[in-house]
Amino acid sequence: MFPATHLYLLEHLYNLSDELTLGSVFPDTVISNSLTWNDTHRRGREFIKFLSPRQRRELKSFLQGYLSHGVDPKGLDYYGDENYENSGKGYSFIKSAPLVERVMACCKIDRSMGLWKAHNFIEMGIEVLVSKDTPRLGDCIKSALVNDELINKISKILEAFFKVDSEEIGRSFKRFNDFIGLEPGNIDNLAEKYVFQLNHKHNLEGVEKKDISMLIEAAIAEISGDYKKFLEECVLKVGKEVTE
Repeated sequence: MFPATHLYLLEHLYNLSDELTLGSVFPDTVISNSLTWNDTHRRGREFIKFLSPRQRRELKSFLQGYLSHGVDPKGLDYYGDENYENSGKGYSFIKSAPLVERVMACCKIDRSMGLWKAHNFIEMGIEVLVSKDTPRLGDCIKSALVNDELINKISKILEAFFKVDSEEIGRSFKRFNDFIGLEPGNIDNLAEKYVFQLNHKHNLEGVEKKDISMLIEAAIAEISGDYKKFLEECVLKVGKEVTE
């Protein structure tokens, strides 16, 4: 899921803060550092065990944000990417099925990549809708990503566990704005950032922003009837998982 969607879930569970926000976005900062998606999405339980009781207390809000994000423990991405309603597929993959062919043509990619990229459009559709409902979430993200003191503190603790230099982790927090919509409810802005992501991660050039915008609108049409039900269910399940 994209960052405003993760915060949308979190604000139904906790009081939003820079620390909570940084925990929520950390798993996706892998887009500009040497960690992998699996590192940040599947090792939450290991990280908790690695920390001392004092660190767990001091980092409570960061941990709530971090653990709510990934797939182990079961955060929002578990239900969005991996398994929703015991289907063996995440909500975003289920809902993106009608878009796969259009995504492949738009992004000039084959089916193996098209299945993954199509689910991103469902995520962007949710991002647009929740951001229109709660526009303050964008400001929360901006605030957290310029909190250098907190970023430096957290990066040093993450360095000890992930064995990646804290300066590299810190830079990836600060660069995250380059890859996300600064106005999450603005479809064209989100499309522009996604084109940048495709070029950065996959060297996919020649993708038209207007085509991406049209696909985001198509994704919104696919989810408009049930995305709120999905998120409400996730609030209950993720809140219980993180507490445990």
